[in-house]
Amino acid sequence: MNPAFKGITFGNQSTHSGPVNAKVTVAPDGAAVSVLFDKMQAQAGTAKRSSSHIRCDLTLRLVSPVEAATEILLDVRGAIIKTDHSTVSSTILIHKRARPLTLSDPDTKGCSRYVITLPKGTCKLSVSIAATTRAKYPESAIVAIDSLDVVFRKP
Repeated sequence: MNPAFKGITFGNQSTHSGPVNAKVTVAPDGAAVSVLFDKMQAQAGTAKRSSSHIRCDLTLRLVSPVEAATEILLDVRGAIIKTDHSTVSSTILIHKRARPLTLSDPDTKGCSRYVITLPKGTCKLSVSIAATTRAKYPESAIVAIDSLDVVFRKP
């Protein structure tokens, strides 16, 4: 039996992401899942806001536990834009392992890609995206997350 996604749930500590402002699509065969975010943005540097924080906690549920170690690909699309004296901190936590979320490599066109191996018996995958921006006007910093795509890697 091929591994398949069943759905996604959002964590209680998520900000600017959830069923109201994110669209979740699971492929008919369950081989892929996409999340499109409407308001997943941290912006600092306005006259009223010198810092901003976003967070999205997701649990991707599988139809059944994987029968063998299985690789998945995660693509996070978005943008990080900042001026000289502003700061941005952004990470993605995948299956309890933190990684930098840069979105800035010109070859990736605003995408950070991760390859993860799910151990045999895994029945869910936890993903957490977090970003903080700091800037004093007229400087500015923005982190915008557009989408998360997760697919099972073909053997």
